[in-house]
Amino acid sequence: MYSSLAVAGSSKGILKSYNDLQAAIGDWDPATTLLVLDDDDTLTMMLCEKSPNCQYLGGPAWFTWQDGLRGTQSPHKITGDFGELLKVSAFLFAANNMQYTESVLPSVLDSLTSKGVRLLGSGPINLRDSRMR
Repeated sequence: MYSSLAVAGSSKGILKSYNDLQAAIGDWDPATTLLVLDDDDTLTMMLCEKSPNCQYLGGPAWFTWQDGLRGTQSPHKITGDFGELLKVSAFLFAANNMQYTESVLPSVLDSLTSKGVRLLGSGPINLRDSRMR
């Protein structure tokens, strides 16, 4: 039996905008760069116009709230099964009208991928729906 081992360096940081991200990655070798993104209101989010009571159905806060209800008898619980909760969350994400968190996001991601940077998202369903928007 043969196996191979791949070792890579990594970095983690906080940037204020996707333009800053593009500039930071600019000096890296795109063929060896993997950009990992989690769509928890960093790529897209539900539009909420001037209301302090927005209900971000299917968003990160909703998911955390529902995950906390899984072991309870709460009438607000959607499901007790984590896999089912993921499916419901993915459906809500796909069914809702999500907005980009920054208008430059599609062009920045397109530019990075056209240079060879690979993207890894929060899941195949969510990543597909993020790119469709």
